[in-house]
Amino acid sequence: MADEKTTPGRTLGRKAPPAGKTARAPRSGRTRAASAPPPSPIELLGELQALLAEPRSPEALRRGLQVLDRRFAPRSIFASTHDPAFDRLAVALARGRADPRVKAAVPGEGAVGRAFSEKALRTERGGALVAVPMVVRDRALGVITLLGGAFTGEEGAPSADEAAWLQAFASACGAALDMSLTRSELEQRTRDL
Repeated sequence: MADEKTTPGRTLGRKAPPAGKTARAPRSGRTRAASAPPPSPIELLGELQALLAEPRSPEALRRGLQVLDRRFAPRSIFASTHDPAFDRLAVALARGRADPRVKAAVPGEGAVGRAFSEKALRTERGGALVAVPMVVRDRALGVITLLGGAFTGEEGAPSADEAAWLQAFASACGAALDMSLTRSELEQRTRDL
């Protein structure tokens, strides 16, 4: 492992360049402060409360992805919502680079689709892909997917505590999305009267 570049608490998975060559900057163009500590549980609870209080679902999803991005530092993070007309999970919001494992996922197929169908967190290759369903009232509305990330569990996968935080934030994003859908339905019914 001596030939991999590392930062405290995170292996980037890129090999060191051969002698005489220089390392390239990450393609995403985003840099992270290696010394920045993750948010405390109290800060995360405050963020969770603010996310649930957000009246607009796009802003709630954006805020949820920002919190998860700060906490776990994934390479990319996506919020996908289920489109019942086409029975697909379409990417509603993204931070980072596109990935074919996430775009237009089909329920039941791949880690993202299985997370949605089974309403359970799914990981691929020890945390390289983590898919967390947005479950509200025992109904999955979508999936939050993290590609890479600074997880502390075995083989780079999320630990039990991290999985609980991921599920709490995904469910909060789902609750905000559900409230927005309910509000839209009520407004439509009011207009129809």
